[in-house]
Amino acid sequence: MGIDLNTLRPEPCVREKLQRDIEAHAVSVRSTKLSELSADCEKQLTEALSEPVESLFGASGIDAWTSITRLYQQEMQKALLGLAISLSGFELDQVFFNEILGNLKDYARNVVEKKSREEASKVLIHMKDRFSTVFSHDKDSMPSRPLSGKVDTAKKKIKYSCNLA
Repeated sequence: MGIDLNTLRPEPCVREKLQRDIEAHAVSVRSTKLSELSADCEKQLTEALSEPVESLFGASGIDAWTSITRLYQQEMQKALLGLAISLSGFELDQVFFNEILGNLKDYARNVVEKKSREEASKVLIHMKDRFSTVFSHDKDSMPSRPLSGKVDTAKKKIKYSCNLA
């Protein structure tokens, strides 16, 4: 006595539901994996761009923006190549693939913009420090006069009395 295979086959509606469930799970796993890959690339870009961009701004060289642009392009090329290799295992259409790469480019650009805004907010502080250093020290970098804004009134009186005499 054998088993009738027709009785083991699921009904068409059950089969369709099972197929939908399998596809939904596959899409879920795929999107999770793509999110992880994108997050890893973003983390690598942040590490690769943040400190070098900050130091290039700190150096205040004439060609700082040229160097930053070159750094951005090099790091983007590395990240895009790595992501393209990682995504090759997925069956992605070209539009979705280009969208992921575009998002990564935007992220890297935002990292550079964020660092430039941080440095721009520090410009006034740097200018004040530079002014203080240049005008309160003599040519041997020795303090020559305080820039406190408070002038000794006794010195003023002596200068004033000398000028009148």
